[in-house]
Amino acid sequence: MKDLIEILLKDGLDDILVTGFIDVGKYLKFNPLYDKVYFVCAKKTFEISLDDAGIILSQQIERIEPWFSVDEDDQFAVMSIYNQLFKTENEIDVKKICYQPKSFEPLTLIYSEGDLERTLILEPKNVFGFSFY
Repeated sequence: MKDLIEILLKDGLDDILVTGFIDVGKYLKFNPLYDKVYFVCAKKTFEISLDDAGIILSQQIERIEPWFSVDEDDQFAVMSIYNQLFKTENEIDVKKICYQPKSFEPLTLIYSEGDLERTLILEPKNVFGFSFY
């Protein structure tokens, strides 16, 4: 987690990605799975997940791979949620990160968007993975 925090504070956050699957039927429908999320910063990708004790972990990865089985008629997919979380297409500047490696403790990003200071909380208490506030 230390490497991710250092890069976020130094270089900022370029994107947040979630994986899931696309139902291939009459209409294509993306079904996100929030068990793992991916932070992209400084041309590096970090996988964010929980260990068995509910502690948030991060590890740098080379590429995002399917981590769940996908039905024959579905497709593995990756989607950016950056604009949904930050409500902007502009760059954000991460000012401070609050994180304690304790069970079900959130990861909090305090960032600025222009002159506005805001907070994004990555909450590990959701039964379906992470929630964002």
